[in-house]
Amino acid sequence: MKRYRLDLRPCYGQQMRLLILIRPAMKAADRIRRAYWRFRGRTIYGVMVMAFTPDGQLVLVRQTYSPGWSLPGGGRRADEEPTAAALRELREEIGLTRWTDVDILVSLDRPLSGAPASIDLIRVNDAEFTFRPNFEIESVATFDVNNLPSNLSKWSTYFIEAAAIYVQRKA
Repeated sequence: MKRYRLDLRPCYGQQMRLLILIRPAMKAADRIRRAYWRFRGRTIYGVMVMAFTPDGQLVLVRQTYSPGWSLPGGGRRADEEPTAAALRELREEIGLTRWTDVDILVSLDRPLSGAPASIDLIRVNDAEFTFRPNFEIESVATFDVNNLPSNLSKWSTYFIEAAAIYVQRKA
C-alpha cells in the first residue's frame, strides 16, 4: 500500500492547526449539505470512481469530513456525462494526470441521506496522479483489491460489491 499524505514536518505547527480547523468545518458543511438534500427532495446525481493504477492497485481517499477510506467521487450536474464527471473528480481529489480508458460499470438508484440519488460507478484504468493536499481530501493511498482496509466506508463497500456482481454477470 502506498500512501500520499499531507507532509506536516516542514511547518508542523501551522499545518496541524489548519487541519484541526478544517476537519470540524468540513464535517459541519457536510451535515448542512445532506440536510439541504433531504429538504430539496430532488434527485442527486453523482459518480463513484474505481481508479486503478498501472500496477492494478485501487485508489482510495480519506476525506476530511468522514471517517475511513472511500472511493473518489462526488456530485455531477444532470447534464454532465458521468465519465467526464469522474475524470473531473479525480483531477480535483487525487491530482489525476494520465489514464488509459474510462468505462461506466453500473448505475444505481439508491437514497442518499434521505434524498433520491442516481450514482454511476465508473472504472478508470492506468490512473497516474500527483496528490496535492486540499480541503476535501486528507490523504490518498493505493490498495490491492484483495486486501482493502477494514475501515472502508459503507458506500464504497456497497459500490465495490456491486461492481463484483456486475463483472460476474457479464462473464
